[in-house]
Amino acid sequence: MTRKSLWLFSILLITLTGCPSKEKKKDTYMDQLWREGYGFNNPNADRRKEGLAPVDMDGSVHRK
Repeated sequence: MTRKSLWLFSILLITLTGCPSKEKKKDTYMDQLWREGYGFNNPNADRRKEGLAPVDMDGSVHRK
């Protein structure tokens, strides 16, 4: 390998290893309780009775 190709390979390797992975957001204990319907002004208790998917604290529909 020439110096230039070795340098480019090093930059590429550093760039690829530094890219963030698309990991799922880890649920906290409070997030789990919220989806189960606990909490003040929580719409999930009624949503669960109606068979709808629970919403997260930010209002988006929870996806498994």
